[in-house]
Formats: sequence, structure tokens, C-alpha cells
Amino acid sequence: MKAKLRAYAKTFVTINGKLVLQDPKTKGSQRSVSLTHTATEALKKHRIKQYEQKLEIGENYQDQDLIIATRFGTPIGPRNLLRSFYHIIEQNHLTKIRFHEC
Repeated sequence: MKAKLRAYAKTFVTINGKLVLQDPKTKGSQRSVSLTHTATEALKKHRIKQYEQKLEIGENYQDQDLIIATRFGTPIGPRNLLRSFYHIIEQNHLTKIRFHEC
């Protein structure tokens, strides 16, 4: 059984050297996606871990409601995200693919 999730895409742009979260230019970026029960449970566990990090970090945590974030709640820069992605692929001896092929 799959659950429906309404996803609202945001776009990161670099302004004066900082990543800034903005709404996309078109409404076509808003869509529903289906998630398996396993994926839904994984996201719930991940959210709990993020909440625990938020409590640990305290007022320095910047909650921006991101699924993928640094331990301080801030956006992960594109280069760091790719570096981590390829590191996980190598660690697990997986076939190397481009990030957007996932």
C-alpha cells in the first residue's frame, strides 16, 4: 500500500555566497508523490533523529523543515551533497550513477 504525499519543491539559489531557499518559478514543481510504507517509516525515523539533533544543538539549530540538512538544520551545499552521495556509493560498492538518476 502506498501513501500519497503532497510535495512542495523549493529551489536553492546562491545569493552573496549563501544558499537561500525560494519558491520555484512555476507551479509545475508542486506534485503528489506516492511513497511505500517502508519509505514513509524511514522518513518518520529520520524526522525523529532530526528532532533529537535539534534538542542537542539547542538554540543554534536552524529549523528550516528540510529533509536533507546539516546537523544544524541548515541546507547542505550542492558540492557537499554530491561528495556524500558518492562516498556512500563507494562505501557500499554500488554502481556509480549520477545523482539525478536516482
